[in-house]
Amino acid sequence: MWCGYCAKTREYFAENHIKYTDWDVEHSERGRNDYESMGGNGIPIVVINNEKPIHGYNPIKISEALSNTERP
Repeated sequence: MWCGYCAKTREYFAENHIKYTDWDVEHSERGRNDYESMGGNGIPIVVINNEKPIHGYNPIKISEALSNTERP
């Protein structure tokens, strides 16, 4: 995939052993619909436990959101 910030987000998840689901907004109808319903405005959009979406690559916000939830 061409998105550098998406790649950095995937790397962050891999380095921190975080499971995730990746929806491609260009090739997945569900991905496109979810993207539009969350206001679009850039990629990636990270959603943790159905909370407020995090737009763009933002490891600080991702870490804060994860610290407010239990992980297996």
